[in-house]
Amino acid sequence: MNASIRRLLVVALVAVATDCSRKGPSEATGAVKQFGYGPRPSPQVRYQPDVIVIGGGANAVRGVSDDGLTWTIDAGANGARDLSPGKIMFATSRAVGRVAAIQRRGNDLAVMLAPVAFTEVVRDAKIDVDVRLPADAFSSYQSALPRGVSLISRSERSSARAEPAVWRNDAIRPELQRVGLKFSGKVGWGDWEIEPFVKMSGRDWSQEDPDPDPDAPKPRDSNGVELKQEEKVTVFGLKVQKKLTKGKFAPRGDAQGQPGGTDVVKWGLKFGADVRLIGSDIRLYGHLEVSDGKIKEPVTFKIDGVDELYIGLLGGAEHGTTDNVKVRVEIPAEQAFNLPPIGPLPLAVHLKLKFLVETAFSGANSTMWAGGRYKLAGPIGVDNGTLVTPTFSVEKPMIDNIHGILVGASGIVFASEFRWLLGIGNDLFMAGPYAKVTVAIGASRGSFLGFELGGPLSNPLRPVVDCRGVTVKGDVGFGAGLVIDEHWKPVLEKLKLKTDSELVEKSATFVNESLTSPRSPICNGSGDNGP
Repeated sequence: MNASIRRLLVVALVAVATDCSRKGPSEATGAVKQFGYGPRPSPQVRYQPDVIVIGGGANAVRGVSDDGLTWTIDAGANGARDLSPGKIMFATSRAVGRVAAIQRRGNDLAVMLAPVAFTEVVRDAKIDVDVRLPADAFSSYQSALPRGVSLISRSERSSARAEPAVWRNDAIRPELQRVGLKFSGKVGWGDWEIEPFVKMSGRDWSQEDPDPDPDAPKPRDSNGVELKQEEKVTVFGLKVQKKLTKGKFAPRGDAQGQPGGTDVVKWGLKFGADVRLIGSDIRLYGHLEVSDGKIKEPVTFKIDGVDELYIGLLGGAEHGTTDNVKVRVEIPAEQAFNLPPIGPLPLAVHLKLKFLVETAFSGANSTMWAGGRYKLAGPIGVDNGTLVTPTFSVEKPMIDNIHGILVGASGIVFASEFRWLLGIGNDLFMAGPYAKVTVAIGASRGSFLGFELGGPLSNPLRPVVDCRGVTVKGDVGFGAGLVIDEHWKPVLEKLKLKTDSELVEKSATFVNESLTSPRSPICNGSGDNGP
């Protein structure tokens, strides 16, 4: 690891055992789930001089503000009286940061915390991690967002490309709202619903439908005995759905269907995406040494055991090109696994997700859906200082599973990023190393009418040519530093709080394949096997 990485790597891992069911002796399970574990005094870890460790861990935390910036703690807890602006409070793995403001509220203290790098907290530590990531150990966390998140812009191009959304300061920006129960992990955004999730499944993943109807008949053997799935798998996933726009209009015969009437009308674009990373034994491995506030190389941080990738897409447009969208979203929710401090330092595994979607429907009343399943083998991240990537193979190609009725050539691009971070912090900011995998897939299909594709209407004597295309690109990355949620950077800047991300990252591509089918000059086909 070069000198710049050594300077900017502001992280640490804690030595933990593989049994993660234990908790600290004085911390209640409910408090730990909500606030994380507290640090324990030990000669194994030496903190920086301005760090104030709060006694009692999660039990000393009374609550956290909706925006996640202000933590309320017991004013009588050990260490609380030593807090002052500029000091670093370390109450739990989530309630940690530099004190920006402090206020007495009866028997409690309300403490606003600013982001901190890991080496601002820990001066010396030797760390080795080997921990399983079971689905039932993760909880969902979500903080209220400031107004003004991102902009969905319409795309007038007929071909879709994966690129950032257009941002304009003068545009109306939709506000992300909570949907459902607190900590559900699901957020609503106008007509959009976004749900990151971690779950355990005992189903047979060879089924075509990843979410079968629970009331559907169960598979049975020749004797009528219900078939059971033996292997349990962990699923890291993301579901994105855009519902049809809904509004009230006057009847068409009355004021030509003007808004504000009594008729409920739905129109526009409908979209859905389902991306899942699956494995029966997904684990995190890490090795790191911190000495005198510096990181000793080499570093190991990798996610192993992800052996399957599933992608499902669907879309439909009522008006064609005017319904197309292009949007990029960093999801303001996280899935986190609070690691017990079997060593003295408490950390958490955080899963953060982003996605990008762009549709390119060129004809009105078009529909399209597609799905594919792929195999992955090998770790994701960095091993002894070397970036490692999984191998990629096709199990069920999407090229053979593109369906729909399209009045004009159309396509969908969807890209998603899964990032596992390990360190201290919460859903607003976190200091630690991370490994990530980014998968972008584009699916397209030619017009059902076939005017330009040699279809029945262009030449009834010529056979129908069903042109389909798929592109799959996958990247892995390793990074380290202070990761701050992009939605909160402007707010932190106004409060004059730390916003320097201090990231060091390296990445590599493990797959970049395109396929058009069938082999035809019309389609410019490249074959029948692949993505």
